[in-house]
Formats: sequence, C-alpha cells, structure tokens
Amino acid sequence: MSRDWTEQVWREHPPEIIRPPPYPERPDLFDEVEWGPYPTHEDTKTAYRLWSLPDSVLGKKLKETGDHPFPRPGTEADNKFRDTLDVLALNVYEDLMRNHRMPIVDEDWDEDAQMKLADDGQTKEGWSYEEIFGPQKEEGEAHATGEDGNDVKIEIEGHDVLKARYWTIARLQDELQRRGLDTKGKAAELRRRLYDDERRRASPDEVKATFLRRTDLSSWGIPRKEDYMLKITRHGRLRPLDMYTWAILLSPYNPAYWVSRSYLFYQMGYLDLALGDAYRAQLLCEILCDPFARNRQPGLYTRVWHSIEQHILHIPPDDDGSRAPALEKMRDANGVNYFVPTLRKALHNIMSLSLKALQCWHDYEIMEGYLLQRVAMPYRDRWAFEKRMDMTDRRVLLWEERRRNNGALFYYERWAGNIGGRPYPYSVQDVDRTSPSFLARLNQELIANNQMPWKRCEVRPKGGTKKELGVYATQDIRRGQIIYADEPSMRGHLNIRRPDDAYRGQPTLPPCDNCKSEVSEPPDRFSEGVRKDISDGCHRDFCACVFNNKDDAEPLVFCPAAPSNEESASKSCLEIARELYHFRVCGKNWKWLHDAMRPNWNTYRAGDEQHPKYLTHNNEIHGTVLSLLLREVFDVTLLRRERTGNPHLLAHEIDELLPLEGEEQWEGDRFPFTLAANIKVPFDILLQLGVNIFCDLTFDTWVIQMVLRKLLLSAVPWDQSRRQDGDTMEREHHKDPGTIETQMQNIEKGDTLEKHDPSFRTLYLFPGLALFNHSCRPHNNAEWAFDSTIRNRVIVWADRNISKDEEITIGYRYQQLTHRDALRLLGRKCECPYCQQSSPDLGPGTDDDDYGPSTPEESDSNAHQQQGQGRCKARTMSAQEMRRRVEQQKAAKEARGKAKKGKEKEPAGGAALQAEKRKRTEQHEEGEVSKRKTTHLA
Repeated sequence: MSRDWTEQVWREHPPEIIRPPPYPERPDLFDEVEWGPYPTHEDTKTAYRLWSLPDSVLGKKLKETGDHPFPRPGTEADNKFRDTLDVLALNVYEDLMRNHRMPIVDEDWDEDAQMKLADDGQTKEGWSYEEIFGPQKEEGEAHATGEDGNDVKIEIEGHDVLKARYWTIARLQDELQRRGLDTKGKAAELRRRLYDDERRRASPDEVKATFLRRTDLSSWGIPRKEDYMLKITRHGRLRPLDMYTWAILLSPYNPAYWVSRSYLFYQMGYLDLALGDAYRAQLLCEILCDPFARNRQPGLYTRVWHSIEQHILHIPPDDDGSRAPALEKMRDANGVNYFVPTLRKALHNIMSLSLKALQCWHDYEIMEGYLLQRVAMPYRDRWAFEKRMDMTDRRVLLWEERRRNNGALFYYERWAGNIGGRPYPYSVQDVDRTSPSFLARLNQELIANNQMPWKRCEVRPKGGTKKELGVYATQDIRRGQIIYADEPSMRGHLNIRRPDDAYRGQPTLPPCDNCKSEVSEPPDRFSEGVRKDISDGCHRDFCACVFNNKDDAEPLVFCPAAPSNEESASKSCLEIARELYHFRVCGKNWKWLHDAMRPNWNTYRAGDEQHPKYLTHNNEIHGTVLSLLLREVFDVTLLRRERTGNPHLLAHEIDELLPLEGEEQWEGDRFPFTLAANIKVPFDILLQLGVNIFCDLTFDTWVIQMVLRKLLLSAVPWDQSRRQDGDTMEREHHKDPGTIETQMQNIEKGDTLEKHDPSFRTLYLFPGLALFNHSCRPHNNAEWAFDSTIRNRVIVWADRNISKDEEITIGYRYQQLTHRDALRLLGRKCECPYCQQSSPDLGPGTDDDDYGPSTPEESDSNAHQQQGQGRCKARTMSAQEMRRRVEQQKAAKEARGKAKKGKEKEPAGGAALQAEKRKRTEQHEEGEVSKRKTTHLA
C-alpha cells in the first residue's frame, strides 16, 4: 500500500509537489570566459593593504560604540575562535548586526562612509599614497630649496608665506580652512602647512597609477584626453570606494573585496550597486560551497581558492611573532572554506536589506529565506533573518494582494520595486546635449543618416533647466509629407511557445529576425559543405543559429536572399543583420534568456510523457522585458570595441544611446527594479558573451543600470496587440498559469494560452524617434506609425502644415495621456496646451498612488514619478491606417466647426481633388523611402 501511494505521488505533476524556481534558470556556462592569469603575490599583498585600511575603520567604530546589541555567547576563547573564522568579513558583519532590522534610509546615506578621521578628530579624509605604501622620495625635491639650502620664496596674494607680516594667524587660518586643511597650531606651523600645500599645487602631481580610462568622445564635442575613473597620485587622497575598487582590480576573485565594497555602497545609499557587488560575491562563494557548481566553468574554482588563500597569507603575525590564527586554521582539512560562511551571511544581509529598502518585496521574500535553507548557523545569526521576516510578513502579504489586483500596472510591473535616478560615483556628467558640437554630430547620425531622401528637420535645444532637445522643421512642410523614416538600431524579439510547439517537441519558427516577415522552414538536412559554410559564417541565408531548431534550443531564422542572377538581387536579411547587430550572439543557445522573459513549460516528465504538457510558472513577473534589447546593446558594444581598438568604450556611450536622455534629465525620476532584471540576468548575458564580470569593470553594475534606463525611456513596442485601441490593460489581469486541470481543459478546447503571453514580445530602439517630443492630440502636428512594406520601419509624417522653425511633436499614445501614463512615458506630467488647461480623469480603480507604493499601507509621493515601460504604451499602427483614422477625425472636427460657425462647405469636388493630390504625393514619398536600402547608425 505504501509503495503504491509513493508511486502515485511520484507520478503526480510537479505544481502540486514542487515549487517553481524562485528565479529564472541560469545558462549552462562552460568555457565562454577567459579568466586571465592568477593574481601575483605582490598584487594580492597590495590588495590586502588597500582593503584593510577602510575595513579597520569599521573595526575601530565597533570598539568605540560599546556593547554589541547581540553579544556572542561563550567564553573568550570561543569568541576568539569565531573571530578567526570571521576574518574575511568580521567588521562588515558585526556592523550589519547593529542595524539588521530596518534598511538604511535616505537621511542616513553617508558619502564619507568608512573614511578615517583627520588629525583634528572631527573632519573625515581619505588616505594619502604615503599612508598606504610608506614614505616616498620626493621627486624634484632639490627644487624646493635654493643653492644655499634655504626655502624657495613662495608668495600668496603677493606676500611671502614664510616671512611676511601680512600672514597673521587669522589670515593663515582662513586660507587653510578655505583649502580644507587643518587650522590648528602655532603661527610657524600654519605658515609651513600653507607653504607645503602651495608648493604641491604649484608642481604637477606625480601620477602613480591609473585605472579604467574613459573613452574620448571628441567627435561628440566631449574631449576626455587622459581621463580615468580612478587616478592615483602621490599627493592626492584615496577614498574607501577607490581603495576597494583598486583591490578588486588587483584580485578580482576574492569575495571579501566584493562584500566590503557592497557594504560601502549600501552605506552610501547606492543600493543597486550594493546588490550588484553582493551578487558577484555570492557567485564566487557558491563556486566554493556548491559541489555541483564547482567544476562547471573550468579555472574559476581554483582562482577563487587561490585569491582567498593569498589574502589570508598576508594577515600580519601576532604581537609575539607567531602566525596569525586564521593562517593556522587554513592549514586544516577544510582550507579556505572555513572562512566562507561569514561572507555568505554578510552578503545576504546586505542583499535582504537593500531589497527591502527598494521595496522589492517579492525578491526580498525569496532572499530572506535563501541562506537559512543552506547554511547551519548559531541562533544569534539566524535571529537577524527570522526577526526581520517576522516584522515584514504582514507587509509582504498586503503588498502581494494589492499588486495582484492592481489593474493600472502591467503584469511585469506588479512585482517590481523602484529606485531613484541619482548620479553614480564613477559616472561623469560631462555630456552637454545642447552644445553645438554635440548637436552637429547628433544631427549627422540620427537625422542626416535616416532613410529619408529629403532632410526636413533637425534637432535643436528646447530650453528649460534640464537641457532638453526637440526636433524642428528646417523648411515649410506640407500636411502629409514624410518627415522621418528609419529602421531599428536595436531589436528585441521574444519567441513564444504554443501548446502545439510543446507537444511536438519542436518550436514553430519565428518571423525573420531582421524584417519580421514570415519565413519558410529551412531544410531538415544540409550537405556537409553547406553545413561547414554555415558554421564558418560564410552562407548568405543561414547562420549557426539555424541549428537551434530543437526543443532544448531557441530557433532564429532570416529571410533568404533573392536569386543572384536577378537584377533586383539585394542583400539577404542575414547579411544585413551581420552588418548591424548579429555578432557574438550568433550560434549561441539563448533559450534560457527567452525562458527568463516568458511563461515556462514543465520540464518534469511523468509516466510515458515525452514532451511538456502545461505551463508551470511565468517568469515575466521578474520584469525582464528589456533583457533581449540589453543583450543587443552588449553585443554591439563589444563589436565596436574590436573595430575601433578601444576596449574602454562603455555600453551607455555607444552612438545609439549617447544622445538619449541621461542622468541630468532623470535625476528626480524613479525606475522599476528587480533582482533578476537589473542584476542576475544582465550578468549572465555578459558571461555568455564572454565578458569576465569580475575583472572587466567597464561592465560594472552602474553601467548596466544606465543602459536599462535609457532603453526603458525609449523602447517602442511593435506588437499588434499594442496597436489601435487594443493598447489596454485588460489582458494583464489573468496571466498566472493556473492549475493543470484548468490548462488541460482549455487546451483540449483549442485554447492557445495566448492570454499568458508577455506584455511585450517585440521591442525596438529608434534613437531618432525618441527625440520627437510628445503633445496630446490634437495639439501634435505630426503622426507616426510602422510601415506596412518594411514591417519594422517607423515613419513620421506631417499631420498639418508645419512652418519652418516650428517644433515637430507627435502623440505617444492615440488617446490623451492620463496622469499616470504621462509619468510612465515622460517621467513628468504632460505639458501640452490641452493638459495644461485640464487634467483627464484617471477612471475607476486607477488612483495615482497605485503605481509604486512605498509600503502596502501607503504610497510614497516619490513613487508617482516611477517610470514604466517607456514608450511601450505608445500607439502604433500602419501608416495607412493611422492616416485614415486621423483624416476621419479631422473631417469630423472640421464639419462640426463649420456647422457651428455657419460657414459654407467646400465643394465636394474640390475636397476630393485635394485628397487625391495629397494621396499621390504621399504614395510618391513612400515609394522613395522603400527604395532606400537598410541603413544603420555608425
């Protein structure tokens, strides 16, 4: 009986037995990344020194603040033993335990966190090069004194600093205070301090080291000659962030350095950056602790072990000259693994607190219980996690109920937290989009190089405090004339698997990845020669992605080329794609990335099942809607680095993204945030593309967030369901897979499960289109839509006569924007004349505070500024359909106006003649645009 019951349970379908994975599955990585050489002994020694100084500030703080709120039980010997095991993160973890319940708030953000106190005991300062590495011989020291050995005369404000009576104590103190120097001491000491400072300023500072060169953008009017994110000079002072970053660059596989920098970011209030560093530390720790992950990527495990081992070897000996206890412990059976549990507890506390601060309640609930299921720990350590969960359980339940029933949010938005657009420490705000040189390059790249044979507009400054741009007519433009046309710079095509695809074990081919046309099935078999051409990238019609047409891979196909003997032969879609965007991604299996964005079919098989039968979970809840676009940005960035020989090019500064709104424009805005979409999936994309996420800090967390924000504000949906009046939230209500029985019954009735589809399947980036500002109808003077000939080409045309120098505006949506949609699309309320005079009703169930609540009980006023899917709510339709609808509305409006004013109607023949003339003009312009071959930004 027992055996029969067990077999019955075994054959049950998993949703009743096994929970779906908390996060999307990671890719099966192997040898994509070159891990580079092992850190040398000297590098790890320097890294240890850089790490230990700011870390010791935390230790000193712990000693000065008195008794710990959670003292460790046991004898002094027991506590010393635990300190030995905690050596990699002792100070970070103990400081975390003092404030473990509630996350840091804005008022407590500290830009000077972990800085040491200056000699006055009050001001904070960094470390000088000599304080880190010891006294250095002064180059050019002989120039500081004359031939007789006396000091060289130095004057400030025309008076000798060392001898003139002008420099009284009061004036010396004022000048020293202005320079940020210590003002204490006798007159001679103050004179010497001012003298030394002026001498250092007068002579060029010696550069000791430079890291992370910034890309010179002189072609955009942004010169950056010899500019670095991190420059080490002899007389400069290093902040803790610089020291931790330098340590990571020297020894990137040491999780202790990632944890320390993560905690520093947490104290400074950069919670997304704290999560990015903590997640990389988590990956390194799991390489050591998880035997199933240890050997998946050859070479990584040994480098992590080596880095921690070298770190412990550099721990100074005890006062009596004996080896450090941690070094002796490392020589035992478990080696460096003795020290990993404390690192894991520290990083998971940082992640939990950061997610809680960002109101990512779904991620927080998962992360809070993650470590308790994997690590045995004393009650004192468990208590921090358990107490925090007890305090938050009710909030999470209320939040889940509210978000699930919020009809004003997209399905993927309901689980997201939010984060502000605060500038990052290593970003440089030197991009002036309104400068003449920047505008000249922008107009050349986005306007002159678009697919229009006529150039009727240009980008100019719009004015205002945030240096906004607008598109202006350079000539008089008649109603109906095409103004702008272009094809996407970045493509995000998400595939969907229907029940028929799952049952037959072979996915249906998607449309052409370049032009979205339907593609016939490729041959089942290729000859050996053709297969070799495809693998080598020499075939016109097929690339290695064609071999992915199977159940465990994701298909990707292109339209075949026209026969070569025809005069009309043109490039195939694959050849176009290889020129524009299809580079390192080619031939790789990206099924995991598509699965991270869509509903997933069961992988469990019961009985004689051969293929999936039902949906188990929907990964759209993780907000990964932009992940495919993000992959294209990374791919293009890597190619540009190869072609230009510039390995320092940042992803958000490529030509397609640089002109878009940046930190200066979005500083007061808020953006959606989830752990999967903003941290986990982006790093996995980089790893599959061969990027070493531990060594290459040009793809650091802040760069990823910059790219995501630019994409969020400018992405345009192509989906048919988002066109015309179908652009509603009604289909967002019921996307959870539901029970197996319900699914099977619906499938038997012919249900394709389309209601579970992601909110956006196809997203594009048009940098030029993103520069057209919005006005609600009827105050816009231009319309836009997708072309019906080349299906993913966008066209902008004049909706009425536009005068020279008049700004050209379009309607992002067909209807007038509600307050919420304006915040989602524009980041602020609409400023068109109609919205200035009246505020549209939001309708039932769409109160403002439903979007981005700070807690389940109340809404934070800042959350009203949270951005949604950028222009993913924009109205899109074919050019002909849009014009027909607009013409109907214009005609109705004109008829009403004439009837009201009692004016005579225009003769029908005259109106028909004008309409026919306008139609011929439009057809001619559309034909000219269609003749242009596909182009792309340089």
